[in-house]
Amino acid sequence: MGDVSQGPAAAPEPPPRPPETGATLRPRWWRRKAVVIPAVLLILAAIAAAIVLAVQHHEKSNHLEVALTPFVGSWHAHEESLEIQPNGHGREMYPDRTTCPDAPMAGCGITGTVDFVLTSVSGDTASGAITAASNPKSPIGGAVSIKLVGGGQGLNLTVAGGDQGFPYCNSNDAGAARNYYCGA
Repeated sequence: MGDVSQGPAAAPEPPPRPPETGATLRPRWWRRKAVVIPAVLLILAAIAAAIVLAVQHHEKSNHLEVALTPFVGSWHAHEESLEIQPNGHGREMYPDRTTCPDAPMAGCGITGTVDFVLTSVSGDTASGAITAASNPKSPIGGAVSIKLVGGGQGLNLTVAGGDQGFPYCNSNDAGAARNYYCGA
């Protein structure tokens, strides 16, 4: 009997491939220009939009700080005080008589506070919203309005629709000018 051929000889197996490096582990879609170019353009557009928004916000905040200048400072009215910062943040402090309604106007030793931020100025009036308050009669988000009176020597404060009925005097003025407008 002779040799019986089993068919053509089988091809040898290729040697094992070396492990791929991190640079070649990207999925194939990443290499396609149809995906990469629009993705890069979208990222660049988002960065440009963020820069434009940041510049506009900066310009708007600078404009607001300039417009708030006449309102900035320490103000007083009888037992009440008001502080307004150049960035529009402010705090009113007053004798809170809600727990002792029969107490004198000086209150019963409890100091109430209303924190707010002024966000716009139109002429002699600044407007904004309450950000925190010690008394629920001044709800967060409630309107705040401040109007300059007496040629800027005083201001009227309206918080959440209520007005204390007398103007605040500018504590930054000295001597007779300090009490000229409101006499407090």
